[in-house]
Amino acid sequence: MIERSHPFPRPFHPSPDAVDELIQRASARPDGLEFLDRGALDAVAAAFGVHAFTVEEARQVRRGASS
Repeated sequence: MIERSHPFPRPFHPSPDAVDELIQRASARPDGLEFLDRGALDAVAAAFGVHAFTVEEARQVRRGASS
């Protein structure tokens, strides 16, 4: 059995810079922030060329910012 010093596989966590960039890119498009917040997860990820986890994290950041 192989021993690992970390759990495998490691979960993907988007960088804060990637999340900020996604929010900035969305804000530059007409209705982009609404699309980011409410669009289908896979559609938003495909439209912006990012991982779905990045979209989820950006949505969480935006929910926190709008509260």
